[in-house]
Amino acid sequence: MVPSDYDEIYRWSTDPRTTGLWRYRGRTPSPDTVVRQLWEGATVLYCVCTSDNRQPFGLVALYNSNQVSQYCYLSALAAPEVLGTGLVVRGVLQLVEYGFARFRLRKIYLESLSSSLSQFGSATRLGLLSEEGRLREHEWNGSGFDDLVFLSVSAEQWNTYRETRGLHA
Repeated sequence: MVPSDYDEIYRWSTDPRTTGLWRYRGRTPSPDTVVRQLWEGATVLYCVCTSDNRQPFGLVALYNSNQVSQYCYLSALAAPEVLGTGLVVRGVLQLVEYGFARFRLRKIYLESLSSSLSQFGSATRLGLLSEEGRLREHEWNGSGFDDLVFLSVSAEQWNTYRETRGLHA
């Protein structure tokens, strides 16, 4: 990620199609706030781009690493135009591979609203993600309260996934 990507990331972060799925949950932050919060606690932060590496359409990050307990968190944001297409998933998978290979991690956590869990359906069915916890009726979604769900992928789950797919480190 480079500074020339910031305007595009700000647009994604504040677009009505994505803002409810991202950290601002409908609030409109300043451009400076978005940039500052992107880097706070960041372990790894990448734009997902077209093959020519210049048209970003997603953002993936590992953040809030705890090296003693060997975990971190993952976040991903898709441009509104590609939301729901799965185009950012490849970037997520590459980031998970990198995270487990580069850092001594036991688990990678991610959060989702219960109304958005369907986007993780195939990963859950494949045994790649597990539900770790749930805060009931935690987040307002505009019409009611959603559960905040904590999911994880462990190093063991990731290695099993890689082996069943014939992937190599």
